Amino acid sequence: MKRFAWAFALMLLFGMIVGCGQGVSEEGPSIGLRFVTETDGEGCPISQKESYNTGYTQNHLPDNISRLDFILYDKTGVELLTTQVGVSSTCADDDLYCVVPQAEAYKLFQVPVKQNMSLEIRAYDAQNGLMYTGRAYNIDVAEQANPNTDAVPVDVYMKRSDNMTFAFNCMTVGRMFHTATMLRDGKNILVIGGVSKISESACNFADEEFCTEEQDPATDNCYEDSIQCDLMVASKQVDLFNIETGEFVSMNPLKIPRAGHQAVLLADGRVLITGGSQYLRHLYAKDGRSYLESKLDFIYNSYEVYNPTGQGNVDVNKTMQVKRMLHTLTPLDSPMDAKPYEGTATRFLMAGGYGDGGRLSSLEVVTFNPYDAQTEPSFRLLENTLQVPRTAHTATRFGASGQILIYGGCEVEQADTPAAEIFQSESQPTVLPTDMSGFETWPKLHHHSATAFANNQKVLITGGMARLSSGGVNSFADPGATAIVLDFSSNVATATTMKYARAFHQSAVMPDGRVVIFGGANGDKLTGGVQPLEVFGGASFADLVNDQGLAVRLGATQASDAGLSRIGLSLTELPDGGVLLVGGATPNPGEFSPTRKTILGSAEVYTPAPSAAGE
Repeated sequence: MKRFAWAFALMLLFGMIVGCGQGVSEEGPSIGLRFVTETDGEGCPISQKESYNTGYTQNHLPDNISRLDFILYDKTGVELLTTQVGVSSTCADDDLYCVVPQAEAYKLFQVPVKQNMSLEIRAYDAQNGLMYTGRAYNIDVAEQANPNTDAVPVDVYMKRSDNMTFAFNCMTVGRMFHTATMLRDGKNILVIGGVSKISESACNFADEEFCTEEQDPATDNCYEDSIQCDLMVASKQVDLFNIETGEFVSMNPLKIPRAGHQAVLLADGRVLITGGSQYLRHLYAKDGRSYLESKLDFIYNSYEVYNPTGQGNVDVNKTMQVKRMLHTLTPLDSPMDAKPYEGTATRFLMAGGYGDGGRLSSLEVVTFNPYDAQTEPSFRLLENTLQVPRTAHTATRFGASGQILIYGGCEVEQADTPAAEIFQSESQPTVLPTDMSGFETWPKLHHHSATAFANNQKVLITGGMARLSSGGVNSFADPGATAIVLDFSSNVATATTMKYARAFHQSAVMPDGRVVIFGGANGDKLTGGVQPLEVFGGASFADLVNDQGLAVRLGATQASDAGLSRIGLSLTELPDGGVLLVGGATPNPGEFSPTRKTILGSAEVYTPAPSAAGE
């Protein structure tokens, strides 16, 4: 089914009238725009696929827009100019504050001569409901002899307010279990590696012991057909997404294909990429197990430093201390209120993962000094380790001092393994949160999400797959709807339930303090993709509903859209309070074979309305 994505861009022409007593231009206002009219089943614009170079059809504003607000700011965020323009089917020739949808350009006059300004645009319907928002940065306006002809062109990517907006094109290849890192300019996101192919051939378990409740009585070995498996192939591909234009650009590749890796921004603007694997195996055993792993031969102990300048380049490709995938890589010394793209951290904690011997307990500190002539990260194993080995866990900074809550991913064979532990410093052992209520009963989760909120005093744990033990058989349940609120200001843990069971999903805190849950899968062998977004307001979960009273769903920009599922997607927080969701895979309805999933190359943005952002 084809969907309509009313994402559009406005082409605005700026001019400043110079000289005393010259008023605004006599030329009537006009506006030009581009918008994506149709998308394919993956949410990729058809016009982009048909003609990469020509872009999008020039057309008119959506019929339900009745007003446009233009707000100009200086580089410090001080408001310089505000203009309201009506949108009408007919406008008088001398009416500078009226625009017809079919017009090609709009000129905003009397703009200050300044550099590094930004422009915000808000589009409203007839009921004064905010429909679209957009922002352009780094606008420079110089003296102009003739503002009518010398105006500065500005292209603004408009996003649906409080709803989903598709990107203007798709990545070079689809991917899942990749990374997406915001660069220091706050507008470009580097999408790295990930699974790009699911093999139709079965994983080979003949040389390994992966036992379920069924065993061959003649050989005492596991039946090979007792486990289904996705054999997932990693990619070297790197793409750059620009939040100002809504477009992807293909970059130069990595040295080796990686999936299940980690990536963080370094203080000099480059991106550190650690570990991962050439192949991932996603197990779907008859005992209910469903998790990721890989053969040790395919797991990397190497790292790369990627320079995103120009078309990109790998500056450094060297070795770490330990082979790891599905580990965590968390800043240690950046301020708690620092944005990830500010690149202020010089030390990072690498914890756990899957590697030699299975789950790992080792802790490794990565140090990077941008002022050192060497300019290469250093890796140092700590004497202290995790109290239990962990993989597919989460690591979340909380509190004023930036302690790290490491949750889940623990061994399932031992009933007394703690669900969580807290990293305090490089010189101290981790501690168990035994003073938190009900600590012993916290579920042992894998492939869940964890988000700090309430000024980093609370952490919300959602979904994932819980450990089960029955009759001496350890396994994982199907994805659950479990949620736990850990309040470290009062040492109280509160269990609650989401509306939808999920695993392999993402979550993020919005500017108004609410936590929104995105994507994921549920059901037997992860055949059920989750489209609805749900929101946690501090006490309970509910469907996320926009200002028009409609439920917000992945892949849906209007009520008639079929929607889209995303498993193993990436989430990147944006400067305007929204989030970019990239890739993932969607299960095909009715197909129960694990390999019957479609890997997505599309991306979409969720942008909360300014009213929801506390404005």
